[in-house]
Amino acid sequence: MSGNADSKRVLVVDDDRSVRELLGEYLRGRGHDVHTADSGEVALQVLPERDFDVVIADLKMPGVGGLDVL
Repeated sequence: MSGNADSKRVLVVDDDRSVRELLGEYLRGRGHDVHTADSGEVALQVLPERDFDVVIADLKMPGVGGLDVL
């Protein structure tokens, strides 16, 4: 991370690996600290452990969907 004052800690939640990788690469390239989760269940485990400024979540995932995560 660049240490930029505008950088954010972002959680990307999507069951599609290519979406997670594309968004993660894009956001990291702009200096953000990006974490990913491949399911809503994983996101719900990670959220209490870290503070995120932004959560980007796929609305329709098997099991726990993005709206449930948010």
